[in-house]
Amino acid sequence: MKPSLPLPQLWSLMLLPFLLLGCGDHSQLSLTPVTPPPPPPPPGNLAPTPRISVGDSVVAGQPLAFDGSASSDPEGGALLLNWDFADGQHGGGARIAHVFSAAGRYRVRLTATDPQGASASLDREITVTAAPAAARNVAVRGKVSGLDGAALSGVSVSVQGGGSAETAADGGLSLMLGVGVPQTLRFAKAGYALQVLSLNLPNETGSDAEFSVVMLPQQPALTLADAAAGGTLSGKDGASIQLPAGALVKADGSPVTGAVRIAMTPVDITQPRSGGFPGRFEGINADTARLPLVSLGTTEFALSQDGAPVQIAPGQQAEILLPVYADRRLDGSPFAAGDRIPLWSLDEQSGAWINEGEGVLEAAAGSPTGLAMRARVGHFSWWNSDMGFEVRTPKPKLKCVYDDDIGLPGSRDTFAQATLCKWLAELDRGIPEQKAAGAKAVATARLPGFSAETLIPVDGAALDLPAAAGLRFSVSALNGSFVGSGSLPAGNTGQTELVVKMRPVQAQGEGGEDISLPFDGSRKLPSAGSVSRLNFDAQGFRWLKLSVEASADSGSALPRGSLRLFKGEAPLLVYPELNTGSRPLIQLLPDDGRYTLELVATEGTPATARIRIEQVGSDQDETLSLPFSNLNRFPEALTTLRLHLPITAARTLYLTSLNTESRMRLIAPDGQVLFNSAVGSPQQSVPDERSLRMSGTGTAVLQLASLDGNPPSLRLGAALSHWLPVTPLLDGYGLVDLVADHAGGAVVLLVRQTGSGSDARFALSLRRHVDGGWQPVGPELGDLRLMTGSTGGVQAAVAFDSDNRPLLLYGLDTTVTTPGSTISGSQFVARRLTGEDWQPLANDTGLVSSERVGSFARPKLLVDSQARPLAGLPLSNGAVLVTVLADGRWRALSTPDAAGDRFNGDYFDLANENNGRVYLATAPRSGSGTVVRRFTPDSTPAGWQPVGPNDGLLPQPAGESASFAPRIALDANDDPIVAGSSQRYTAVWRFDGSQWRNGAASRISSSDFAGAIEGYTLLGARALLAYSNTTVTNAGSFSRPVVQANDAADSTSGLGVNGGAVVQFVPSFAYNRTGSGQRLLTVGGEVYQAIQASSQMQLLRLTE
Repeated sequence: MKPSLPLPQLWSLMLLPFLLLGCGDHSQLSLTPVTPPPPPPPPGNLAPTPRISVGDSVVAGQPLAFDGSASSDPEGGALLLNWDFADGQHGGGARIAHVFSAAGRYRVRLTATDPQGASASLDREITVTAAPAAARNVAVRGKVSGLDGAALSGVSVSVQGGGSAETAADGGLSLMLGVGVPQTLRFAKAGYALQVLSLNLPNETGSDAEFSVVMLPQQPALTLADAAAGGTLSGKDGASIQLPAGALVKADGSPVTGAVRIAMTPVDITQPRSGGFPGRFEGINADTARLPLVSLGTTEFALSQDGAPVQIAPGQQAEILLPVYADRRLDGSPFAAGDRIPLWSLDEQSGAWINEGEGVLEAAAGSPTGLAMRARVGHFSWWNSDMGFEVRTPKPKLKCVYDDDIGLPGSRDTFAQATLCKWLAELDRGIPEQKAAGAKAVATARLPGFSAETLIPVDGAALDLPAAAGLRFSVSALNGSFVGSGSLPAGNTGQTELVVKMRPVQAQGEGGEDISLPFDGSRKLPSAGSVSRLNFDAQGFRWLKLSVEASADSGSALPRGSLRLFKGEAPLLVYPELNTGSRPLIQLLPDDGRYTLELVATEGTPATARIRIEQVGSDQDETLSLPFSNLNRFPEALTTLRLHLPITAARTLYLTSLNTESRMRLIAPDGQVLFNSAVGSPQQSVPDERSLRMSGTGTAVLQLASLDGNPPSLRLGAALSHWLPVTPLLDGYGLVDLVADHAGGAVVLLVRQTGSGSDARFALSLRRHVDGGWQPVGPELGDLRLMTGSTGGVQAAVAFDSDNRPLLLYGLDTTVTTPGSTISGSQFVARRLTGEDWQPLANDTGLVSSERVGSFARPKLLVDSQARPLAGLPLSNGAVLVTVLADGRWRALSTPDAAGDRFNGDYFDLANENNGRVYLATAPRSGSGTVVRRFTPDSTPAGWQPVGPNDGLLPQPAGESASFAPRIALDANDDPIVAGSSQRYTAVWRFDGSQWRNGAASRISSSDFAGAIEGYTLLGARALLAYSNTTVTNAGSFSRPVVQANDAADSTSGLGVNGGAVVQFVPSFAYNRTGSGQRLLTVGGEVYQAIQASSQMQLLRLTE
């Protein structure tokens, strides 16, 4: 039997009688209650318990249901469940289906994570047996092209289970594939999104099997500055991703730190062939039921570091936003914010879409429909917002037959060799609306995407097709030598069969009729089911103007049908009527080459059409020197902007664009086309970035044109240099200084603040850049009350002595008492790192000067030619004191017998030569100008002397106010170069030995103003300036870090793309109270920039 009281209380009660008997006079007895001990602390958070319910085996290619819903958390918290299927595929959610594509034994792992981050995993081994083998293999031809119809060469094609090929120059390839079994093909090419094709060749397949694939150019990758810190990135049409801190892992499971590249490629499923939609329009629900789908929009999320893919760690989730391109359901009812839509991920092994829960529609200004779907995901892949649809009943049988009406001898015998017809089923999106003369046709109905290409035996087969919308079919056979088309109206009409009559293309000549542009002629359009083709050569980056109407002597209206413009096999333009009416169609042609216009008649009687085709447009040529930024150009309608860019060496061109929807082509000096793709969108707010390697010298040509011929609004930037992150983000620190040690390492001085107001305490620390990371230099110097400057940064500086030991100089804002000495508030202290301790310099306290600290300029710390520490101190009276540590104590650097020279200068900077001379640039707040002085130890007269005429006063640019916060550095000849700025300009002065030379000031926009120069260094003869450029708008103001370069010819330009602005920190660039701005450093021929944004700091390197 267990005692009902805690043991200490029980013993107290048992002893009580004995204590009472031995106490004598019991009347005076008083009892002190025994205080019970505190209750034991509650147990810590317990790990969850994962549980899996699943069958032990499955046939390869068949879905298997996994159920983790019995998993539990002892505290009752909601669990995050992640699946690793051990075949390279992942999933999330309590219930999910998976398809294993190959036989074998797979150890599937379920990881359960509770809200406190505790996790546990459970493995289950699944036996996958081989699927039935193909009865035989046949040769299958394929063709791969881009969205613009251009053939894609060099595409790597792999067959699930074995087999591979690469496309030739014409985009073609050949594979041996089995019949009667499903097979999955994967298509990969650098710069393009992954494409997946599912094929199931009918048993009747002969030697005429073929397929076509369209690949979508991958959107330029954006940079997440540090995976350890997480962050949010937004891309085209409002696609976005939000990653928590430390959420990424490499293939080996190790955490990812540092910069990560993220490419988000959305697919506009309302375009022909659904814009390059990957996989098939079929999903697999958690119960393994297969479901035909239509898509609202899909996006590929591809994350990599140093070229290797990375994934989300188990127990973590990312939040994604998928642009929605469909604004209504198939029945015409509109989508609205708050609608819940099924969420699907692409199974790259089978080509099917796997259901992983739901997402929620929300308003999104960047999306073409104003809607996007928000969802949380546990792995990266293609993600899709899809819905099932009502299948037509009865399912109509699709059948292709030879058209006996054409009367061409031998054609029937040729068609008799066909075993298959290739059917492309797409939604009938209605008659396009012409916005204006010369405008591109846009479908009035943004219905969901559906584009199914299927190989069907000539005798016919039934497909799952949507009932709520009309359908159009393009059919081909025998490698495109026979074509036909057909349609089905919306609704369950009871139609049981659709027969499409196939006509040989040779009916209009081999492959069609060859014509020359301009063309204006009449052509007889035969009866329904016919296809006429006109082939012509055309110039790229010119617009094609096309009109088709009934000829004056036709006597009848044109039959119903469609117009399609091709380059290769993919359509550039699809117009669902044969008659263009009074307004011609306008289409930009992407490249030089051969194009084909197809006129497809589907209903009606033969008629004669007048066809007019011509190329229109002109060039607007301009030669620009690199770099340039924020280039605004508004070419006239039907005008291509051609920018000629001189390239003097093999370099990488960094290019940014922010514009309405246009096409961009970059031709290198050697004639190689480096880039040719559509860029931008009307909703774009973040510039696209691209880096393109130039392999020769000469003139590169950058061409830009709007897709519809209307005047585009373009904003461009191009440069031969770029700022790239080289370290992870440091969070929670402020940037104070950036210097080089004697080993050539870049070292940052950081500050960390705790508390605020009178309770604020600071800690100083040093970090050295080593192999892409940060290495501490000595211990943190903490619990300091530091003086902060007027711009928010603490008053501190760092240097390295001749033994490569760091020296720290900082201003104290409190009274410090140590044995034998007291330092009153606001005075400077210096320390040296000795071993692992920060030891005072020169005295017990490290006091540099008893004078009070000023608040406007940062102190400066150097080491002179005699290895002595040299300090520049801002004083509270607006003066500057330069002092040197000599003979064990700090002495003012001054003229002989002087008590110490003081110079009027709320702002100042120091630089020193190897021969002992010291330069000082000062500028008072009064705005009277910058004065430069030089201290020469052995000169006559000795001491400080003005540099240049007018007592060292720098000449101001015409019409400008005096500069403030000067910065000074010495070039290779030890001549001083000074930089300064006012609110409206930055300028550089160079001393030629007798006078100061100042070129034209670099002015700031009238809506902007420049802050003080925070970073300054020299790169050869170029002076590099870093400052924040603040833009004032009606919505408020924002700052962005900018770096400018001023060369010896007094030419000033932004260093890097975007006018030198660092894209990672635009548009928000907030100063932090404990550290601010930017610092520049040149070491070993490399230029580094340390940059502060809010409480985060990062080191970047200039890449040229």
